[in-house]
Amino acid sequence: MDEIKESELRGISEKTMVDGSTSIMVRFKYRGRTYSVKNFTKIFKCNTRESAAVKLREVKKLIDAGKDPFGKFYENFEDLFMEKAKINLKNGTWKETTYNSRMYYYKNHIKKPLGNKSIENITYNDVDKILKKFGSSQGALKNQLFDLLKPVFREEFNKGHLEFNLMDRFLRKRYPVQKEELAKRSHTKHVDMVRQLYQAIALFDSCLTKYIEQYRTFFYLILMTAHRSGELCDLTKEHCNIEKKIITATPEITKTDETYIYPLPEECIEYIKNHEGGKLFNFNKATSAGRAFKKLVELADIEVVINQNISLHDTRKLMMSVMINNLGIDSRIADFCLEHKQTGVIKHYIEMDYELKENAFFRYWDCLRGTMSKEVEEKKEIANTNVASDSNIDKIKDLIQMLKEGYLTKEEFEIEKKKLIKV
Repeated sequence: MDEIKESELRGISEKTMVDGSTSIMVRFKYRGRTYSVKNFTKIFKCNTRESAAVKLREVKKLIDAGKDPFGKFYENFEDLFMEKAKINLKNGTWKETTYNSRMYYYKNHIKKPLGNKSIENITYNDVDKILKKFGSSQGALKNQLFDLLKPVFREEFNKGHLEFNLMDRFLRKRYPVQKEELAKRSHTKHVDMVRQLYQAIALFDSCLTKYIEQYRTFFYLILMTAHRSGELCDLTKEHCNIEKKIITATPEITKTDETYIYPLPEECIEYIKNHEGGKLFNFNKATSAGRAFKKLVELADIEVVINQNISLHDTRKLMMSVMINNLGIDSRIADFCLEHKQTGVIKHYIEMDYELKENAFFRYWDCLRGTMSKEVEEKKEIANTNVASDSNIDKIKDLIQMLKEGYLTKEEFEIEKKKLIKV
């Protein structure tokens, strides 16, 4: 081996790492290009400055031959991020809905401040500026920034392409996800809110004409089933059994990687029946539906507190609240309708029958439509047409019993009671 000249050791230094180990770091300029600091210990297993100098000779020969000695080189962070995002989608680490939402986040929050910089030139202040533009109640947006950046920086550092992992300088914690209770975001009662939304769907036209029926069907589905927007965006015609009026959501589109079966509302049948097949909704991002939903909330004339909003995800809270508080449905059955992943004793010992879920949905839909099933109508008729000898007090008792059993909402009970009091 040729003797190492002192000039060849310039730019080559030893660095003590966080774990106490020593790495050989190399910074060099060759053929008009300055290369970022490379960890030759990680990349080439060099343990001394001299061995790194020898390896650097080989690196320069590869550069002369037009080869990349350090693997694929990315001119900027955007190229690097996009490549890793495609890999995550291809290998199943990200589902399509996750990929779409994270691309949306990247374009809105990361692309402008970081996209054109190479990863080694991104500074602590660059990332901190993005964090500081989010408010104290936007913990979810802060968390997502770290969910996207940390894996990229960690992988590049482990490959030896970075002198240090910038993201390690940030506190390793999750920001609390804060969202005001629905009651503090709107003064409209929950049951009135869902009814107003339901009535507004048929009037919704705040999009291109060719998409109107598509959006209306999506809104009916999310309001009446309260399933997650990402899952509904991925629904295909093949998931829907029109004859039996049920939806079977398979693991590849559900959050919990389990199969869900739930009833299909009559309001959605016509659109699905005429659909050519494949994905039901071609606005393949829940974010697009979210923006349209805000217009639906305005159309429904729901009073929203200033600087607050009602989101697609709130339809889940609304349905469960109305089922329990207004319809008297058991909370476990209401939770069963939302398809939350069960744990503990409930997971192992309580098995819910599909009929319980179906009946709960039907009662909720009757509430939205302002109609009642035959069973409820018959019970009301009996209460109102009892023999003349029955006193109004007895009739009110019948109504109270119907309220307890969930056959009447509180509002319907009050209406019927007032009729009897006036008699």
